[in-house]
Amino acid sequence: MKINRNAWWHGIMCGGAIALGSVTTAPLTQSRVVGKEYAAGFGPHLDLSTESQLYSAIWGRFGGLLADFAWIKVYRAWAKKDLPELRVSLKRVRALNPHGVGFWLNGARMLGYDGTAWRRREAEAGRENSIRLEQLSEAILFLRDGRILNPGRYEFGLEEAVLRMRLAGDFSGAVAALETIEEMPNLPYFVGRVRGELLIRLGRKEAALAWLRNFEQTLPRADLDAQHEVVGQRIRDLERSID
Repeated sequence: MKINRNAWWHGIMCGGAIALGSVTTAPLTQSRVVGKEYAAGFGPHLDLSTESQLYSAIWGRFGGLLADFAWIKVYRAWAKKDLPELRVSLKRVRALNPHGVGFWLNGARMLGYDGTAWRRREAEAGRENSIRLEQLSEAILFLRDGRILNPGRYEFGLEEAVLRMRLAGDFSGAVAALETIEEMPNLPYFVGRVRGELLIRLGRKEAALAWLRNFEQTLPRADLDAQHEVVGQRIRDLERSID
């Protein structure tokens, strides 16, 4: 029997669409975004009228499944405290799902906090601080790769600031990281308060006062999350301490 290869391949792809549609769960379809569309791709918002669009939609869902399996390998490496394998597994997930912000944040935490803890157990005496700085650098470079692929997301700068504070006590570096995201949309109110407190920790009270005064002007009084009164009280406390 002579097989029409184009028809055969088209049938395989359609069959794959049906099979993948039946096994992929809703949380998977909602957790990964590629451009403006969900990676899963099967919904009323996506036009599958052409063959290329059909193949693209199938790969979106199949690629999402592969990313989930790759993330399982990340977890296994983490559970085994295997830093080299963790690095390899993170690269796999990055290739399959570069737009998952949670992946980048969790990966950076693993490299920074867990990588430091694992290496310190086997390190020579006196190497603890250098190991912590090495893992901090690795985590920050990982975050910056994610930031390039996901521009406009404040989470990357915020995570870098927290890593710098917790791993190195680098309050100046943390302030610099927060400065890179201060104009980004949807920035949580607490980030402004944290920046003010960091400036105080650095002994820069006048700079903290100027920052908090400007920050207070942007806070909506009706929004309880903005904590307008808390910021106002902190300003008054600073004014008294400077005088």
